[in-house]
Amino acid sequence: LFPYTTLFRSSYEIVKLPNFLQLLSVVFNIVFNILFIFGFWIIPSMGSKGAAIATFTVRVLMALILYIYVFKFINFKSKIYFSYIKNVIKTGIPIGIALLLECLAFNVITVLAGMEASIYAAVHSILITIASATFMLPLAISTALSVKVAYWFGAKKLMEVKNYSYSGLFMVLLIMSLISLILTIFPNQIISVFTLDKEVMNVALPLISIVAAYQIFDG
Repeated sequence: LFPYTTLFRSSYEIVKLPNFLQLLSVVFNIVFNILFIFGFWIIPSMGSKGAAIATFTVRVLMALILYIYVFKFINFKSKIYFSYIKNVIKTGIPIGIALLLECLAFNVITVLAGMEASIYAAVHSILITIASATFMLPLAISTALSVKVAYWFGAKKLMEVKNYSYSGLFMVLLIMSLISLILTIFPNQIISVFTLDKEVMNVALPLISIVAAYQIFDG
């Protein structure tokens, strides 16, 4: 439900309520994690299992609320055109494979790092968290661009498609270059947000330069 409602509301440029819900979900996720991981009153301490339950609960609630919200926009009397389904599958399979390979790569590296030593797993977790957080900026721009480009492409206004595409490219290059510069200048301060362990910092600091260089290409 969550990916469906996300794509549906994006196409209608519905952003205020979903963004508010996502911010609210962060708060609830923190609260639920504390309750289920450490336990409180009648809720037993469940450790890592509690973290999984907390995340699952928040995600399901978000998906249901968003689904109920977009329900009024859905016309169930519309016909199902199988030619459209075919086009969606043809476009979606390459995208799905690309995302699968990306997620698989990150997860395999996480497993391999954990097999070596706990310190490498910790460093990998910190660097992936940094890269994932900064990636949200170009991801947000790309989501907005996909709606605008699709709209103007459908309207046969190819100059608008070109202008939006170049604007998005310029914005992403500028933002990710700035982030890359920040990571290069302030590596100690950024790593210290996650840990003050000297051994972890000694391993992480040389590697953050790779994360900095990776930003522009990732964007």
